[in-house]
Amino acid sequence: MDFVPGKPFSTDNYRSLLVDSVCRQDGFVELGIVAHPMEAIVRQYLGSQSAHGLLDTYRHYASRR
Repeated sequence: MDFVPGKPFSTDNYRSLLVDSVCRQDGFVELGIVAHPMEAIVRQYLGSQSAHGLLDTYRHYASRR
């Protein structure tokens, strides 16, 4: 991929994937942040509607087209 115009993925990119980039310390604790599983908060980001109700809304709009 080094010779592809624009270099979408170079040899250097590949080498960087071979090295872990995970911290050994829990930085959240030092900042006073409590981590939560994504499943517990994703509905807050999507809205207060239930997952079933949200799918019904999508189905409704899809049938209009």
